[in-house]
Amino acid sequence: MGGCDLITESPSRPLPLSPLCLGMGGFPVHLHQVLFIIISTCHRQQQVLTKRSCSGVHLIEILKLDIDWTILKHPHFFHPHPSSCMLTTSMLPLRMLGLLMLMFSLCENPEAVTLFQSTYGAALESTYYEMQCDVDDVAPIHNLTLRWYKNNETIKTDYFTNITKRPVSESSNLTVSLNRGEKEAQFRCEAQLDFGGHASQPPVTSNVYTLSAHYAPVLKNKTEDVYLSEGEYAILNCGAEGDPAPGFRWSRDGVNLMDRTNELNISTATSAIYNCTATNYRGSTTKQIRVHVENPTPVPSTPESCPIVLIPAEIVVRFGDPTSATCNASTKDLTLMGWEATKGSKATNERVITWTVEKVDSWDEQPLCYINVKEMQCKKSLNIILYKTPDNVLVSAMDPGPMVEGREYRLNCFITNVAPLEKLKLIWYRGDETMLSRVFSSTTNTPTNVSFDLEVTPNRADNRAHFRCAAELHLGPNGPALVPTVTSSPYEAVVHYAPVFNGSNSEEEVNVISGDNVTLDCSADGNPHPEITWKSSAALNVMVTTRGRQKSIIVTEATSTNAGSYVCVARNEVGIVVKTVKLVVKGINIDLVQNT
Repeated sequence: MGGCDLITESPSRPLPLSPLCLGMGGFPVHLHQVLFIIISTCHRQQQVLTKRSCSGVHLIEILKLDIDWTILKHPHFFHPHPSSCMLTTSMLPLRMLGLLMLMFSLCENPEAVTLFQSTYGAALESTYYEMQCDVDDVAPIHNLTLRWYKNNETIKTDYFTNITKRPVSESSNLTVSLNRGEKEAQFRCEAQLDFGGHASQPPVTSNVYTLSAHYAPVLKNKTEDVYLSEGEYAILNCGAEGDPAPGFRWSRDGVNLMDRTNELNISTATSAIYNCTATNYRGSTTKQIRVHVENPTPVPSTPESCPIVLIPAEIVVRFGDPTSATCNASTKDLTLMGWEATKGSKATNERVITWTVEKVDSWDEQPLCYINVKEMQCKKSLNIILYKTPDNVLVSAMDPGPMVEGREYRLNCFITNVAPLEKLKLIWYRGDETMLSRVFSSTTNTPTNVSFDLEVTPNRADNRAHFRCAAELHLGPNGPALVPTVTSSPYEAVVHYAPVFNGSNSEEEVNVISGDNVTLDCSADGNPHPEITWKSSAALNVMVTTRGRQKSIIVTEATSTNAGSYVCVARNEVGIVVKTVKLVVKGINIDLVQNT
């Protein structure tokens, strides 16, 4: 055999045809293709360049692989026969062919495929957002196919035109928009080296990214009428949904309730108007539910001619305190008179009878005086007002602090176990100044909890201001001489505000005679305390000093080179202000020097 012949024995088994992607980048080559390349290359070399060795470098030049990895030039990869360009099976066993395959199997599957949302913030309903898929270290990139999936459905396919054979990283972007009907969608991307047919590599799949459309709460209906029998149990449903899931607040006849869920349980139904407000960071909405109690028990009327006089006609008593009232009959024809009450019931045939209890401890107490005259009975109810001052009046911030000047915040006043609501008045104070007050129209007579919000837009004068809430029970002329009042502990507001320079905020001009010393001071007020810095040209006779929260520039023996603008900057986390001081250096007055 002459020239560059490859001597092989017929293999007992067919050579594998699947490509090898060994992580070195490039393109796939089958084993039989490697043998063909070696044979055909050696023949072409002999025809053109007689007895020239078949080195790995020559193979690269002929095949124009355009790569420079040093492993391909390693001397142990090729050992041509010294007298000719002949390769034999003894010189090139199958394990050496494996090394040759390493030279040509130059593809690399992606090291990683990562999906993330590139637009900052939550995905809002009907708003466009960007998602990005990063593919790391893949080769050859022009054989890469990248597919986007939404809920397992292909929505976009990307191809790449870069012809480099080295491993590179690439990205693909997708613009998405969701509506509330979709609730949420799952996105993923898939990167695959596609060589056609069986030579394609298995795809590498990214993480799954779940995206949901955030929207303000919505109601199925804004109003609802509920008809119940007196005392019937019922469940009221707000029926609001949103993303994120909203929080709920209920009120009855304008009085805030403690319930914070989508449903409200009513153990004993009475006619009332309930409001449910559903809120998330996207907004809020309110539903009104009108509860109608049918066929209420009629209240017996008192005949105008009933000869009963109650002294006093109205009693105001603190729950748990003693009380008494006298019933007088103005007729002599009575056969019996008495009191009907939860406690202290009694009867007599006299014309005067007194109801007395040592402790009023029933909220349902409604004393009633009656007389029997011949075959007729008449009655009068004692108007009794039971009251209870709150257990606690607490003030807290509804929004995270500290406050920032110019932004709106809410303070909440929460009152526990107070009665009756129709006599309650709540007042907000800033220091000694009345800010807001509220009264209630509810006829609820038993202790309940209520809350009252104050919206404030603070300024710097409100820093360290004390806000407090007072609960007063205005019980009328028969009540205590001093209005029962419970006041919260003061809430001290911490307000952050941007710096303001002490003194003038506008540009200043400072004049100095050449050779004199001059000091430029700068200080500012802000919360948090601002950082003060000076910006000026460096000079040997210019020095910056700090005294307390004031920073100064001291110019010693000023010259014309010190003239110019000196900029003072005050900054904190809320804002930044800048003030310029113009330094003017004037020459020495010669006449003045000579006269001295």
